Amino acid sequence: MQAVCILLDIKPSRTKDEAGQAVVDFWKPSVALMNERDFLGRLRGYDKDAIPPRVIEVRHGLCRALPAVRVKKIGRNEESPVGMGASMREGGAAQAIRSRYLSIDTFTPDNARKASPAAEGMCKWVHAMSSYDKARPSMLAVDAGRPALAALAMHMRARTVSMDTGTR
Repeated sequence: MQAVCILLDIKPSRTKDEAGQAVVDFWKPSVALMNERDFLGRLRGYDKDAIPPRVIEVRHGLCRALPAVRVKKIGRNEESPVGMGASMREGGAAQAIRSRYLSIDTFTPDNARKASPAAEGMCKWVHAMSSYDKARPSMLAVDAGRPALAALAMHMRARTVSMDTGTR
């Protein structure tokens, strides 16, 4: 849920852990988000063409600069396999989805399914947003080349017609 909150620009709550240290907690905002009436519509309607680079990109050296994720115990005294309900020490605001979550071997839909079917779907959504963002520069390049291709095709049709009629 942290990755979903970060993509949707949902701010974490700031609390203190058992030792009195400040932590950034996404669980309360996650619960509020999932209780929203149009939560699934919000995921479906997400503007994937406008994902902020600060959110999605892998920044060189960022993984070392970010504090480690601590997983809180959830449910029946089990630890979540994908970090649901996880907290971070204060200062991890500049996180990027690819370096923070997608680089983790256990952040997979199969592992998320162990927590819940909904977690599996949200994990797939986060992976899909990252994949789309990676492919976006190629799609933009193709779109930029379409006018030139259309002009070339028009020129070729004109040449073909002139060759068929025997004119130059």
